[in-house]
Amino acid sequence: MCGQDFLDENLNLFLRNTGPTLSPFNAWLHLKSLETLELRMKQHCQNAGRVADFLGQQKKVTFADCNPLTRFRKHLS
Repeated sequence: MCGQDFLDENLNLFLRNTGPTLSPFNAWLHLKSLETLELRMKQHCQNAGRVADFLGQQKKVTFADCNPLTRFRKHLS
């Protein structure tokens, strides 16, 4: 999937500095963050829609796009 050059220049240095596995504490943090991922993503999408709506109402903004929700796409002439 990647060449030896990439491994030598990037991955080996990363693994040397961080280790090849997560610490138990970091694994626990990732697990806890997954519990609220759905809620955070829903809020993120809602906020993006609000920003697109706001931008679509501004006279100085000529284009506001929030793909793939076409209701937020607005072309101003």
